[in-house]
Formats: sequence, structure tokens, C-alpha cells
Amino acid sequence: MLKMDKRSELIERLESLRSEVIDAEQAVFVAYNDVQDVKRDLQAREDDILLDRAEGIKIDGKNAEIRAAQIRTATNYERTAVREEEYTLEAKKLALDGLRMELKINLALVELVKGVA
Repeated sequence: MLKMDKRSELIERLESLRSEVIDAEQAVFVAYNDVQDVKRDLQAREDDILLDRAEGIKIDGKNAEIRAAQIRTATNYERTAVREEEYTLEAKKLALDGLRMELKINLALVELVKGVA
């Protein structure tokens, strides 16, 4: 039989997991929106470059591949921001998945304890 202090610990952990999962879901939502914001910034920068509205940047490649490379070079800062936000989003998703897995395990333990009690 599970000792009373272990049962109390399990109950406390389940109660805290509820709010941790909610917080992690919110963090994933915010991170997703951050990714979308930096992607919009990248698109706006590319548009400005293509429409000759960017100061000091001229796209003059002879073919599409060279022009694409020039745009990628000119938007390196924005592309780095997109990658960083995507990494942050993935880290938040992993943290949420870990909490959800812990919750499932603890709920399974509760079922086991109910069968023993």
C-alpha cells in the first residue's frame, strides 16, 4: 500500500501539474505568435527589397537563383530571428509534452493506488 506521505505528494504534484500544463500551453501559444510575427517581419523586409524600398540594397542578379541568394543575404538578420523563435517554440512544445507525459504517468499511478487501496 502506498504510504500516506507518498499519496499526499502525488496529490500535490497532480494539483501543481494542472497549472503547469496550463502555463506551458500559454507559453506555446505565445511562442507560436512570436514565430508568426518574425515571419511577417521577414516577408515585409523581402517585399521592401524586391520593391526597391530598402536603403542601400539593390537586387541585380542575372537569374532567379542569384537574386534569391542576394535576398537571403540581405535578410540574414530576419532569418536568424525566425530560426531563434522557431527553436524557442519547439522547446516550449517539448516542455509541454513532458508535463503532459508526467500527468499521464501520475494519473496511471492514481489508478494503481485505487486498485490497491
